[in-house]
Amino acid sequence: MADEKKPFPMPPGMTPPLPPGTAVPGGTRENPTSPNQAPRTARPVGMGTVYTPDKLLPSEREVLTKLGWQEGQPIPDNLPEILQQQSMDPGNSIELPGSSPAADKHPLSPQQQDAGAEALRHAQEALEHTRSIGGVQTADESVQRAMAAAAGTGEADVVIEDDVTDKAPESETGALPPLSHCPHCSWDLRIQDGLEITDGDKQKFLASLLGQIPFQKSFRVFGGKMIVVLRSLSPTELDMCFEQAYLDRRAGKFQSADAYYEIMHRYRLALQLVRIETGDVNHVFPVNIEGWEKMLPAEENDGDPLIKRITAHVTANVFGTESMNRVLGGLGGEFNRLVAKLEANAHNSDFWSTTKSPT
Repeated sequence: MADEKKPFPMPPGMTPPLPPGTAVPGGTRENPTSPNQAPRTARPVGMGTVYTPDKLLPSEREVLTKLGWQEGQPIPDNLPEILQQQSMDPGNSIELPGSSPAADKHPLSPQQQDAGAEALRHAQEALEHTRSIGGVQTADESVQRAMAAAAGTGEADVVIEDDVTDKAPESETGALPPLSHCPHCSWDLRIQDGLEITDGDKQKFLASLLGQIPFQKSFRVFGGKMIVVLRSLSPTELDMCFEQAYLDRRAGKFQSADAYYEIMHRYRLALQLVRIETGDVNHVFPVNIEGWEKMLPAEENDGDPLIKRITAHVTANVFGTESMNRVLGGLGGEFNRLVAKLEANAHNSDFWSTTKSPT
């Protein structure tokens, strides 16, 4: 007698499978659908699936439409859960994302609402007070006309001009009026610079330019009791000043732009000094880098850069007082402006007859 097969023992908590054709609520094992759930004609959707309207089944679209979904709105990510919940309880209302305006998650407290209402009341009272006194008081007639036009009273034709700069009166001959400000830097050209360039300055400047030598000019101050001779610098000397100023900046010896221009002016002035005559005491300085190297050798000055040695020497022997420092500094600035004025008029056809400020 053959051994009778015993059923495989099921683990605790599990229900044995139903035989085919067994009746279940809403159908059979082969078709376990409920009367409220439409049969699917495609594979079921799963969690993590990206849903698009073209992939919706008619039954799914109908369920979403009943819940307020419209074409063009995003499809909820939890679509399987919604379908399952509607199949179990069709009368349950589910709020879809984007189907209705979101409620305020952070409503104002009663105190905040009262404070807002109070602020609004004060603003309305201020507006009414302004209207009662005739609006904002101003002495500008253009503003008054604009306010009257906005209020519907007075003149309504308000002209707004984009160009508010002072316009020079038109010449009767049709000639262009003289410029009042430089078109490049807006400098007021009506301010006189006080620099008088003589024919001798022009001749010496052109001779030095063609001869490739520094341009020099003498200044007599204090009634002729002191004579100061200054010169222009070579590109190599200028580079030396800029390089040392850059190194000083990196070393943290100064921070602001004003300090940078001040130290640059001192370096330049120390090199530009040629001769200072005061009667009893005269100072004569080299006119090139080679002369300074011979006068102030590095091995005798702790190996400092040349421009630092030159500045220290001039400061110790010439800039003995604050007044002398300012007087010589002012002469240096005047000399540099004169050279810049001569250079700017290089293309001036009236260079020899007159030398004007560049416009």
